[in-house]
Amino acid sequence: GAFIQGHSPTLTDRALSAYLCAGPESDHEVRVGSEAREKMRLGMTIDARESSMARNLDQLIPAIRDFKAPPNLTFCTDDREPADLLYEGHMNHVVRRAIEEGMEPTLALRAATLQAARNVGLANLGAIAPGYAADMALVPSLEAINPSHVFFAGKLVAQDGEMTVSLPQRTFDLEQENTVHLDKLRPRDFAIKAPIEEGTIPTRVLTYQTADSLFARFEVEDLPVRGGEVDISAEEGLRLVAVFNRHGAPENRFVGIIRDFGLERGAIGSTISHDCHNLTVVASDPIDAALACNTLRECGGGIVCTRDDKVLDLVQLPIAGLMSPLSAGELAPRTSHLKDTIREMGIPGEDPLLRIATLTLAVIPEAKITDQGLVAVNEQKLVPLFPK
Repeated sequence: GAFIQGHSPTLTDRALSAYLCAGPESDHEVRVGSEAREKMRLGMTIDARESSMARNLDQLIPAIRDFKAPPNLTFCTDDREPADLLYEGHMNHVVRRAIEEGMEPTLALRAATLQAARNVGLANLGAIAPGYAADMALVPSLEAINPSHVFFAGKLVAQDGEMTVSLPQRTFDLEQENTVHLDKLRPRDFAIKAPIEEGTIPTRVLTYQTADSLFARFEVEDLPVRGGEVDISAEEGLRLVAVFNRHGAPENRFVGIIRDFGLERGAIGSTISHDCHNLTVVASDPIDAALACNTLRECGGGIVCTRDDKVLDLVQLPIAGLMSPLSAGELAPRTSHLKDTIREMGIPGEDPLLRIATLTLAVIPEAKITDQGLVAVNEQKLVPLFPK
């Protein structure tokens, strides 16, 4: 009876039917209009996404707006960053964007509220009606969706963009715990041992289609080996990529090779690493890689950029390596500055902050990396770095 959220980008035809028979009921990874139409016609719920790094409504809404009040359409934000929350909004921004793309306002609101609640089995949320929780927002315009008043549990909690009540201050032991459970790393920890001493060896390389794509595949390349280790120092476009388990199993770690990630020089490391949230780092140099990992180890997690053995930028996320104790207003300029640093290091895109977080998401086709090794996603199996 559990709700099963799917990840099935690009899945169509008989493979999609088999996927639905296996149990997933919805998908928030739909990026193409024709795919949304097919999935909705087969009964799958589409969680149309407008996040900080994946803005999909411009493709999805025009393709399905001729559907008459479809019950299997909801909205989601997925990853949403502090500055976007502050200056654009959260679900109200998604509704606004759907309306801009031609969706009728009441249908857009229904998808964001009642249909989303029913999709996950919440019977008393999503509508203003007897027996429903008295949570609601008053908006001067259905097109703008900028609340003038917000009610929670029947009480006014915000008006004209300002809180009208004070939030209780609570503390939790976890907030004081450093959850990056790793010994100090050395540059040697990023060496890739080869089964030969000298020459070249066929090696699986995690390869992006373009420098701003989120989809990768495995390509086998002949890479040089010197002194029993793979040496990519003179290889254009190749970078080290490593994942270290930070949840109490430090022996689980893996170092591989990535192509066309976008990083020109230095390293970027993160403890936001979907869905395991291990410590992931991409680097052109093992010295910068070790510095990035050790910086996050010491501060309890976050996202860091290093170059020439110096820390260029750091956003600390000490609560479980995922969250900050700062307010959104305090955190927003720091994440915005970090994005500028990441772009300056060569990683492109409107929102490059969480590009590294997608490397370990082993449900997105077709090649990923985890602390267990390389994952062929479509086959759901680990594959060796050096093919036999």
